[in-house]
Amino acid sequence: MSKSKNQIKTDLGFTLIEILVAMAIFLIVITTVLQIFMMSMSGTWRLFGRQNDLDTARFILESMSKEVRLSAIISNDSSGGKVQQLNITNAYGCSVSYVFGSSNITRAVTGGSGCTIVSAAPLNPNEVLIVNGGFYIQKPPGSFQPRVTMVMGVKNNAAKAAQQSEVDLQTTISSRAYVQ
Repeated sequence: MSKSKNQIKTDLGFTLIEILVAMAIFLIVITTVLQIFMMSMSGTWRLFGRQNDLDTARFILESMSKEVRLSAIISNDSSGGKVQQLNITNAYGCSVSYVFGSSNITRAVTGGSGCTIVSAAPLNPNEVLIVNGGFYIQKPPGSFQPRVTMVMGVKNNAAKAAQQSEVDLQTTISSRAYVQ
């Protein structure tokens, strides 16, 4: 059996048009899948950055809260307005000062008998910035204990833009030290 010219031509394979259409469809599918993958990775990096912010902020707030809770609040401003500095006398009799700066919060031990003087040291690491931080000090009249509300924004200073995020936190602490 011999084949005719038309039969031989159809048996040779795909035409150029068929190959180009298949490649175009393949490229569209691959591009779509890659975009979906990149969007999910961007979301994952943003979550990692936010988790780092929250962990750092939680550590800072818990450390400060514990010390303030067991201290006498000696800051003079009792207007209830936002202040950048909180002065306390901690449970060991040391004078401690917390100060919100331009991008961090510092803790310094400024005096007290038997206390080691410590110059202002930042509580936050370099890759986490503290923004919009401050203290609201309430000293109610009478025998009520003073309260401090700490507010701060935490911003991740990561190199990748996808990891950058900002979180605002607030906590209120009542001093347990009874001072008349």
